[in-house]
Amino acid sequence: MTHTVVKELLEKHFGLAQDSLTLGKRKRRNAQKSDRPQEVYFYFLENEKEITEICNLLGESFADKEVKLPELTQRFPKKRQKGACSAQCACFTERNDGGWDLAIHEITGVTYHRAHGGRSAATLRLSTTPISRLSDASSDFYGYWEASWFSRNHTPETERGGFSYWVNKALKTSSRFREFSADFFLAAAEEEQQDILKDVAGTIRRCGCFLPPISYEKLLTCSTPADVFRRCLAEDVPLDRHFDSVDLNTGYVMQMLAPIVEPQDLEKLAELDAKTVSDAVTLPLFYETFRAETFLPEYYKAVFECLNLPGVLAEDYVRLCRTTGAKFRIGYDRSIFKKHLRDLKDAVCALPC
Repeated sequence: MTHTVVKELLEKHFGLAQDSLTLGKRKRRNAQKSDRPQEVYFYFLENEKEITEICNLLGESFADKEVKLPELTQRFPKKRQKGACSAQCACFTERNDGGWDLAIHEITGVTYHRAHGGRSAATLRLSTTPISRLSDASSDFYGYWEASWFSRNHTPETERGGFSYWVNKALKTSSRFREFSADFFLAAAEEEQQDILKDVAGTIRRCGCFLPPISYEKLLTCSTPADVFRRCLAEDVPLDRHFDSVDLNTGYVMQMLAPIVEPQDLEKLAELDAKTVSDAVTLPLFYETFRAETFLPEYYKAVFECLNLPGVLAEDYVRLCRTTGAKFRIGYDRSIFKKHLRDLKDAVCALPC
């Protein structure tokens, strides 16, 4: 992916390119060779007008006084509402070798200070740790994928594949990074002539994460979503659903659960939608390989909440099914779940000590 394409996407989703984090310093650098990597910042602030007014007011207040303008920091409140996105800045670096690096930071505040020439200035403050890093130098598709990992004693473990924890976390929590990434994969699909990357883009946009534990190399051997599921799962249970019509996350969850769901509920399983899957996927699930054991408790919490059943029963239900070897029920029928829970408890009581 060329730096020109990436910069166009950044400008679309993060804001106009700036040479500095100091507001009002908008003039672009003249095109000239430099021994230093060229840094560009992409950001948009809803409250930029108010910040500029405060900056000008401070400048006027200290203009005719012997006391110099002190350095003052204003911290931005964190967005705690569900779905809210804090102000973010994309720091894009063009390396001397022609490559590029990208770090997405939260904008945590602004510092008012005296600039060159005695004027007042306002400079943005960024989070110390970026919410995500990408680079064309990464061997795992610009940093989206996660390389095979090793245990502490460096013995090979099962290949995890799939997106890294940090990428999935950023996708889940940042609408800007999510939309940027969806367009990034669409551009990559055109550039590399790989239609399966368009499915990844659609999955990111609809679900805000990517769940299938498949490496980038294996993904490129897949022509259809069904191929992806076959690469990820050992058991293939036929479902009455055309997988080209669903995103990769939903299709993967359907196929993952099919072997452990009551056969009579497979038709209901095939009706699973992207919102249900997305709502059941929480950040802790990204710490390790996505599995039925970690997904089901969150899924049943949402189901039981809709059925006005205590949320604590969700974990009990999953544990009882595992203990007894019973298959899981799918759907939103309160009476079915209450009866199944009673049967499972009776089955556990009948087990030999």
